[in-house]
Amino acid sequence: MVDLRHRQLTGQPVDVVAEVSSIASSLQNVFYGQNPKFSASPWFSVRHLGVALVKRAGVEGDPADAVERVMLKMLGGFIGAYIQYESDKAGR
Repeated sequence: MVDLRHRQLTGQPVDVVAEVSSIASSLQNVFYGQNPKFSASPWFSVRHLGVALVKRAGVEGDPADAVERVMLKMLGGFIGAYIQYESDKAGR
């Protein structure tokens, strides 16, 4: 996220939505045990983790992409807080 903001501030073109979606998708692959670089227990699956996130994390829909939706929700909150921080800092 910091890299994305740095690229924006230095005038480089950035597709924030595409970049954030890519990050969330990559993290979902890790959490669902679909990235061979990381080991995962059977709990880290659509059947277990995905269903738990849909039930408990406030993300409706298909458990197959629940991790991605939670990541997007978290990143959205982070981006909002960061924008507020920059706004407050500029107002000082």
